[in-house]
Amino acid sequence: MLWGLSGNLLAATCYASGAGQFLGAMLAAGGVLMKLGLRMPVFGEGITNGLWLVLIGALLAHAARESYRRLAEGDAIESAKIAPSS
Repeated sequence: MLWGLSGNLLAATCYASGAGQFLGAMLAAGGVLMKLGLRMPVFGEGITNGLWLVLIGALLAHAARESYRRLAEGDAIESAKIAPSS
């Protein structure tokens, strides 16, 4: 959807990646608070549930970061000029 609106795949991926990283960080922070005893309405409470939420949040943030990195690297490689050999 962002790509269709902006017409720029790299910019759209950057925005989506930022949103994914933010969501992952919020899930991980919620998991830490759950481990400290806070009860979350949807996720419950406790050390085990909190640890799962931290792991899911970290995985989501990492996946979002890597998806942008891969696209940016591919874009850089595609646009690189190679000098002709003599």
